[in-house]
Amino acid sequence: MKIFYKLFSFAFLLPFFSLAQSNYKPGFVVNLKGDTLRGFIDYREWSNNPNAISFKHQVTDASGAKYTPADISSFNINSIEAYQKYTGLISMDVVNTDHLTTGKDTSVKMADVFLRILQKGKNVTLYSYTDDLKARYFIGDGPNFFPKELVYRIYEANDSNGNGKTFTDETYLKQLNTLAIKYSALNDDLAHTLEKADYQMPQLMVIVSKINNITKQEFSAKYDDKGNNYFYGGLGLAIATTTPSPGGTYKQAGGKPCTSILPAVKFGINVFASPNSERLSFRFELSAALIKYTSTYDNAFSPYVNITYGYTNLAIAFSPQIIYNFYNGENLKVFAGGGIEISKYTYFSREYKNNKDGSQVPTSANPFSQNNFSLPIVVKTGISISKKIDIYADYLLAGPVSDDYVFRLNTSSVQVGVNYRFK
Repeated sequence: MKIFYKLFSFAFLLPFFSLAQSNYKPGFVVNLKGDTLRGFIDYREWSNNPNAISFKHQVTDASGAKYTPADISSFNINSIEAYQKYTGLISMDVVNTDHLTTGKDTSVKMADVFLRILQKGKNVTLYSYTDDLKARYFIGDGPNFFPKELVYRIYEANDSNGNGKTFTDETYLKQLNTLAIKYSALNDDLAHTLEKADYQMPQLMVIVSKINNITKQEFSAKYDDKGNNYFYGGLGLAIATTTPSPGGTYKQAGGKPCTSILPAVKFGINVFASPNSERLSFRFELSAALIKYTSTYDNAFSPYVNITYGYTNLAIAFSPQIIYNFYNGENLKVFAGGGIEISKYTYFSREYKNNKDGSQVPTSANPFSQNNFSLPIVVKTGISISKKIDIYADYLLAGPVSDDYVFRLNTSSVQVGVNYRFK
């Protein structure tokens, strides 16, 4: 059980390792003079908008320069995210329904922050800013596209009858409606969308795309999250070692360990926790592997004959796993992780015979009482090449094949192979 807890702890800590490690991606910053500096930006999969970024001219530089909104006007991580400096007012009211204020809270503060650019179109640009308080959305239109917050408030107050009630201020819908009219984009379709739109990024993105005259096909191609998840499959070898357990008399009788090298196949799906960084992923894997055990020995107990004992095992397994890319280059990744296998065993070609005449050896025990199911821990490592090929090695911790009081056997295995990625 100790190894299980170690593996569980390792898997639990992987996301924290991800936060601690740098993840420089190609990009650029624009300084306050308007000059563009190209290099690499440490992308941290921000849940809140970053207050500062680390920038390197070369990814091999020993350390990066720190930039805040006081230093640069914008930055862009190629094909991932873009941010723009904003100096202005942001709302400070609470929208958490468990902590609402009594009466409309219109409090604001002056801020100097990075806004994330969600959609930049010919008519309007949609921005977002998220901190520990809440998520806010901003809209800007031509000619300067200066961001203005889309107003959304929730508060408690008494209605006309003096009863307490929750009210929603949806000024953002009026703001968007005004922009739709300004750019001649308001039609029945957009009006219907505005009627049921929540203050959430997916619906705001659709509304803004309509104001920008972006077609459904263009929107789907540019903004739909297709992800980088993939299916994979491949061939390998199962190198399995079966060893008599000291707890059974079969070892004392002369039973020997055996290592087999037989084919294995794997199929699965890899789901990234963050498609932008591709560091942490979850795999769900189906596999099939052959394991063979055979031992020929002179029996140390009665009857004192030369014996061959063996079987072949087909292991069909489903394995959920957590994988982490410790080296995360564009065309080369080095990964490690682990999980558990839910294995179903099918045995055939079983024999326990007297080699002199081929007869069954009499015994009060059952040499064919192998387990049909097992839950071995699996530890995985490998490399990914050019986002197409995975070369892997899996180690399955030793588990009991049989708990018979005589024929006690344990099997551990290493599986090595090559998987090909299918989109």
